[in-house]
Amino acid sequence: MAEHRWGKELDTVILTVTWDLLAEVGYAKLTMSAIAKVAHTNKNAIYRRWPNKAALVLSTIQQQAPAIVVTAPNTGDLKTDLITLFSRFTPLLATVDATIWQQLLPEALLTMPNEAGVSGLLVAINGDNLITTAVTTILDHAKARHDPLRPTITDDQRQLPALLLINQIMLTGSLPSDKIDELVTHMLLPLYLQTTKG
Repeated sequence: MAEHRWGKELDTVILTVTWDLLAEVGYAKLTMSAIAKVAHTNKNAIYRRWPNKAALVLSTIQQQAPAIVVTAPNTGDLKTDLITLFSRFTPLLATVDATIWQQLLPEALLTMPNEAGVSGLLVAINGDNLITTAVTTILDHAKARHDPLRPTITDDQRQLPALLLINQIMLTGSLPSDKIDELVTHMLLPLYLQTTKG
């Protein structure tokens, strides 16, 4: 006979089972039915807690991964600040295989827009996101230091780091340090800083 679990105990069991099955079969082959069976519960109990597979898997990864800190760094250098901001996502992305992120993130962005209680990653990159807020603060710090910023930086340009992060996760499922340096050095700094005439 199935063991009856309730509340947080059942939540913990479901998340643990999801984590184990995710490692075993990957995201594409993971099903709510399989999770329910191994967790000795039913799919309705899972759907009452998470609206879909993407939400459940994001919650599972978030439980296993380090928390994302998306407050604006203030190192005194624009390049270092931007690199530091991107680098805060590397430990989270390293929690699961890259292919899982490539399959999970597009589905999550499509099925969980602006939904209350979504995981830290989606809050950081989606909609009125935390990355754009942090970038705005980073640029404000640069302006206060009298860095040679372009006189006008548009909202689209401030939102570009979040879009670059989404693109990188969808393409590769990872965020290595050399890629972060490339994105910041060759895409963001030329956009934010005035070019120096030789």
